[in-house]
Parts: sequence; C-alpha cells; structure tokens
Amino acid sequence: MAHIRWEGTIDAAHFIPGHPKCGRLHGHTYGIVIEIEGPIPPEHPFYLIDYGKIKGIVDMLDHVLLLPEQHAAIKLTTLGWENADKSMHFIKAQWPDGEVTLRRNAAFVLPLPETSTECLVEWLAHVFHEGIKNDRGIDAYVYVELSETAKTKAFASCGQRPLPFLLPPVGPQS
Repeated sequence: MAHIRWEGTIDAAHFIPGHPKCGRLHGHTYGIVIEIEGPIPPEHPFYLIDYGKIKGIVDMLDHVLLLPEQHAAIKLTTLGWENADKSMHFIKAQWPDGEVTLRRNAAFVLPLPETSTECLVEWLAHVFHEGIKNDRGIDAYVYVELSETAKTKAFASCGQRPLPFLLPPVGPQS
C-alpha cells in the first residue's frame, strides 16, 4: 500500500451569482493538497500515480475564470470561428448581475452548479478517484483539501480508505 501527497497552488477567478460579496467577479490563490492511498498495480510496479498527471489536472484550473456549467442563472455562449489553434474562440458568461466575454482558453467550464470551494473540492476528489481507477485500474482512496484563504478550507474524499498501516516498532528490540 502506498500513500502519496501533492501540494500546490492555483490562481483562479470565479463568482457566485446572488451572493452579496462573492457575486462579484473576484479571484483567489487556492491552496491544494491531494493525498492518494492505494495498492501499487503489479503491472506498473513503480508508482501509484505519476505526479505529472496530478499537476496536469491542477494546471487546467490555474490562471482561468472558473465557470459553472449547471448554474440556472448563468448562460454560457461560445463565440468565434474555427481555426486550427482555436485562438479566436470566445466564451460569454451572462448572469443577472453581470456578464463577461473572454478567450475560451482563459476560462474553464466545470460540470458543476457552483464554483464554491465546496463544489470544487468534491469535483477534484471525484476527478482524481475516477482518473486513477480508469488509468491504473485501482480503486484508490483520494483526499483533497482546497483553501481559498489561510483561514478557510474545504475537504472531500472518494473511495474506501484502507486500514491504517501497521508500522513495525521503532528502536532496539529486546
């Protein structure tokens, strides 16, 4: 059984329509902790998950506007025309208190009703749990911690947590 931990940060913007303070477009430097525990697959005996894959998923959320696809009050529209690098694609988000249009690569649309920390952390735990299951063929335990500020954190987990390790005694044995 292996237990790994990855820590990092992302800078992202979001808004929560109808909230008195968070309804305005604003951003955070989110702190992220991801812990994964599970068996190392015998057909891939070197690691539980490649840290590069963790970073790749987290990087998709870095320096973008986070948009919830399933929010009833937010209308998302893709604008632009086809070209090879999609650099001329734009996304327009409209909600009762405002709207914003930006290049499509400056936004990340999430299959969520909100972009609150609680929704984001649950989504991340699910993405990593399913990703490891599909990529490595194991049902690992995934724990994710997401903080908006130094004083506020949300937590989520997916999968069955294995029994704790039984560590051998430390020091001289009689």
